[in-house]
Amino acid sequence: MLQTIVENLLPLKYHIPELSLVMDGKKSKGSGRFGYSDIFVLKGIGDNYISIELKYISLVGLIKNHKVEFGANELKNLDKILEKENEEILLKRTYIYWSKELRKTNQTTIGEILNDGISQLKSYMNTISKGKVANYSSSGVFDKRIEIIKSNPNK
Repeated sequence: MLQTIVENLLPLKYHIPELSLVMDGKKSKGSGRFGYSDIFVLKGIGDNYISIELKYISLVGLIKNHKVEFGANELKNLDKILEKENEEILLKRTYIYWSKELRKTNQTTIGEILNDGISQLKSYMNTISKGKVANYSSSGVFDKRIEIIKSNPNK
């Protein structure tokens, strides 16, 4: 849902949703071979491209650590508290979510989610910088929606 909202803010000719990447051509499907940049923004002015990695953090995941039972009023109150909280405190907040990989409830912090997202984004940008996938076992961009040309980055 969050991705759809962000995509609708950008005209389709200026972005590519779910840019397909081969992260590690030596791995099999389902084991880290593929990655998908949530939104890849094509250059408009200048020579910069932007890759956006979205992380959805629900109020329910933030309140679960503090209350076993909660309703709409508690979520509304939490929302008001979060609006006024400074960044340092917000990043330390505990977040609870269901992990599909681990098949159990997992606990982290907003700061850890942010740092993991930054690491994921750096990994995507590193893969994008390799250009188009050359062969089956190589890494790079694996998406026919964009044209990749060789350039001299030192110019």
